[in-house]
Amino acid sequence: MLNLDQSNEYRRFVQLDNLFGLSTNKPIFEPYLPFKQNVAIFTGHFIDFDKLIPDKGVLTTGLTEGKLEIKEGLAKAFALICSKTKEFALKSDNTSLEAEMNVTESDIIHMKEADILPFVSNTIDTITPFLTNVAYIPYGITAIFLATQFTNATNFNDQIGAARAIIITDNIANKNINKAIKVLQTDLNSFDLLINQFLDTNPNFVAEYHKNATIIHTGIHHSGIQGKVTEAETGVVIFGATIRIIGLTKVAVTNLLGNYSIISVQAKDYQIQVGAPGFVSQTVIHHIFSGSIGVLNFVMKAL
Repeated sequence: MLNLDQSNEYRRFVQLDNLFGLSTNKPIFEPYLPFKQNVAIFTGHFIDFDKLIPDKGVLTTGLTEGKLEIKEGLAKAFALICSKTKEFALKSDNTSLEAEMNVTESDIIHMKEADILPFVSNTIDTITPFLTNVAYIPYGITAIFLATQFTNATNFNDQIGAARAIIITDNIANKNINKAIKVLQTDLNSFDLLINQFLDTNPNFVAEYHKNATIIHTGIHHSGIQGKVTEAETGVVIFGATIRIIGLTKVAVTNLLGNYSIISVQAKDYQIQVGAPGFVSQTVIHHIFSGSIGVLNFVMKAL
């Protein structure tokens, strides 16, 4: 039996195995020996992985799925709360509140499980003083609604340990499945580094590769980066820092926990720049792999 993440990975590997197996695609990649060799390696690893799965179409039920539903609900609720409050902050010329509310649904989805409850608690504490503000009341955010979301976040936090217990009891078979997935993910990293060989001659093949190598999960294309921005001397998080991928329109701003994420990015090397008022800007080169969110943290020095 597969959990949700394992099932998404399995579908991705099936799609790629089918892509490489098409008779129309073999003449494209087989003359390029490094890619042809990687396809053979991937095929062998996929066969080994497939043998480990007794019931490929079944997902784990119970706490793990319930926990995901709660997280998705919190992400939607607080994305709306933050967007409304940010609009209020813009009208009120409250730049500090505006920066704290610069949080999207994808930011919350990509938060570590342990960060959800602190985020919800901090956001509620920030918003509460404005609930009686005559200019804020029309936005429809009430104390009762916030209390409900806090209860949901508390329930989510309580289920973290329970869900982990389920995963632990999945025994050696589950560990072997996860190990096989990691091997195949490494194979995909190799494909990412070689696929642009065909960009000029067979762009459709490259496009199909990226399409099939991308995991679709909770409505988000899992290909990009996420991380945290902190101060070098104190380790304190920096909110309001701007992270941009040079050459793209992709820009993210860290939230009140110092976290950011940039998703739906094509796999390749990028120059990624971070800047924040009062700190020295940085630019690094980072490779983004298909179907995964890489971690890229920044430690910034004060001017």
